[in-house]
Amino acid sequence: MKSFALISCIDDKKCIGNNKAYEKLKYFKDSILGKYNILNNTIKICPLKGLYIYIITIPYQYEYIKANTSKTARYLAKGCEKIGVDKCYLPFSELLCIPQNDLCVRNRFTGNLIFHAMMTDIIQEISIKTGKNLPLMEIVIMQGNNVEEVKSALRILSSKVKYITVATKNKSGIENVLDEIYNDTGLAIGLTGDYNAAFRNADVIINFDSKLFVNSKIKGYILDYYSSGDVPYDRKKYIAKSSLNVGLPRGFPALSNNDIFKFYTFREFAELILMHALDLESLNYDELYSYTNLTHIQELFKNSGYTLSVQGM
Repeated sequence: MKSFALISCIDDKKCIGNNKAYEKLKYFKDSILGKYNILNNTIKICPLKGLYIYIITIPYQYEYIKANTSKTARYLAKGCEKIGVDKCYLPFSELLCIPQNDLCVRNRFTGNLIFHAMMTDIIQEISIKTGKNLPLMEIVIMQGNNVEEVKSALRILSSKVKYITVATKNKSGIENVLDEIYNDTGLAIGLTGDYNAAFRNADVIINFDSKLFVNSKIKGYILDYYSSGDVPYDRKKYIAKSSLNVGLPRGFPALSNNDIFKFYTFREFAELILMHALDLESLNYDELYSYTNLTHIQELFKNSGYTLSVQGM
C-alpha cells in the first residue's frame, strides 16, 4: 500500500500560548514524540485504491512552524515513522530551510503538472468560448530555457491541432525536436524568431519563457506557464495556474477536518494524490514533465473523476 501524510496546523493562538521559543520547541518535540498522540489527531482516507492519505493536525500555528521548519521537519519525520508513511509534506511550497531527508519535505506539487497535463482541455474550453474549431486554431509556443517542456507540449498538441508555431531566439535547440515530430506525425510545425509576426494571428499563446513578451498586437489567449501573472494584458484572456479550479470526484471520502484546505489548495491536494498514485513523486523536473508522464496524469485525472474549470470561462 502507498501512503503519504499532509501536515495541518491549528489556527488558534491558545495552542502555543506565550511561552518562550525554547519552551515551545521543547513542548513540540515532546508532543510529537510522546505526549501528543499523533494517531489520535490523524484522519486516514483512501482516495484511490491502494493509496492512503494521513492528515495530521499538530497543535501549532502555521506561522510558528514556518519559522522553525528545520526542527519541525526532523521531529515530524520521527513522528511519521510511527505511522509508516512513505512521505510527509509540510504545508508550504517555498524553498525554506528543511533538512534533506526522504520523509518530511516541502510540497513541490502546487498544480503546475495538472496545468501542463490538461493543456488541450484548457484550449478546448477556449475553442468553445470563441466558437473556433480546435484543430484549426493557431497556437504559438514561446520557448524558454527548458526544451523538454516545449517538446512535451508539442507532443500533446500535435494530435489535436494543425497550426503550431514555436517562437524563439534560439532555434538550434528545438529544430531536432520539430524534425522528430514531423517524422512521427507528419505535422509541420513553424519556427520563427519574429515574435510580432507569430503573435499577430495567434488564437492561443503558450508561454514557457521567463519574460512574457506582451504588446498590443496580441489578440489571443495567453496560457502562462512561467510568469507570475502580473502582466499588462487583458485579464479575461490571461490564464495561469492560479486560474484553475480543480474539483474533487463525486464520492470522495468525507473530510471531517476541512481545515486542511486552509493550507493546501484543491489543485495541490489533487496533484499530490495523482503523483503518489502514479509513483511519480520522487522524479526530477525533466522526468515529471515528459510527454509520457503528463499523458498518464491527464488520463488518471479524468478517469478518477476530477474536474477542471478555468476562471472566467
